[in-house]
Amino acid sequence: RIERSTKTLRTLALERMRDAIMGFHFQPGERLVERPLCDQLGVSRSVVREVLRQLETEGLVQMIPGHGPAVARPDLSRTDEIYELRALM
Repeated sequence: RIERSTKTLRTLALERMRDAIMGFHFQPGERLVERPLCDQLGVSRSVVREVLRQLETEGLVQMIPGHGPAVARPDLSRTDEIYELRALM
């Protein structure tokens, strides 16, 4: 569950999902099902959808036609970028 703070629920959910993906709580290629994510994050489906769209623009999630969102498989050519991003977090 997400606790209240000055940040919006969307921002808090985005940070938690980003941390979970970067920390390998979700494995590359793993499907991300909205309803369980809503329960885990304590937010509505619309917030989860917004978060997934944002993570897609960041390259952490990919939308698979006919299957929905999944954790993006790492692009080995972007390994340096990933390590730099993790160092900043």
